[in-house]
Amino acid sequence: CSFGVLGNILNLLALTRRSLQAHMGPLEKSATCGLIALALSDLLFCLFYLPHATVPEGMNQWVNLGFSSYYVVYGQAVINIFMVSSTWLTVVMAVSRYFAICHPLHARLIVDMKFAKASIIAVFVGSIGLVLPRFWHYQTTCLYLSEEMQAIYPSSSPTWYQLDEGPLGRGSKGWRIYIICY
Repeated sequence: CSFGVLGNILNLLALTRRSLQAHMGPLEKSATCGLIALALSDLLFCLFYLPHATVPEGMNQWVNLGFSSYYVVYGQAVINIFMVSSTWLTVVMAVSRYFAICHPLHARLIVDMKFAKASIIAVFVGSIGLVLPRFWHYQTTCLYLSEEMQAIYPSSSPTWYQLDEGPLGRGSKGWRIYIICY
């Protein structure tokens, strides 16, 4: 993932140079805008995936809510947003290239910066909409030690947090509806 971060930063630096964009026509600017959005989506995917190396797998109990607890609950959903957006950005760029190659006269009317920006926004909004139910896949529950357990473990915190299945967890009715609709 470190190489992905570095490679996408280099892509963004190369694609956003003003000297490169000064000599482009509308079709080229549209394609470059799509490539910038794809590089940004892939960069964010890599950045949000990096903590996988530091957060222990299978961790499901915490003494306090910190980064690792929030990452376990919401991290996969955020990562999925960028995976879905990268896939659909590639599809949008392929469709744009199809029009540019197979229907060049119509492409000049359809594929421009307005189309590129609208399609990029639609892809990101659609990706969030598709992945939104994943944010309710898990939840944290606050648990309290009983008085006798506090007597046994006096140095222990009286509260802790546990990872549980959320309203749209795999065993819930909401999950089955989500899978059918998805």
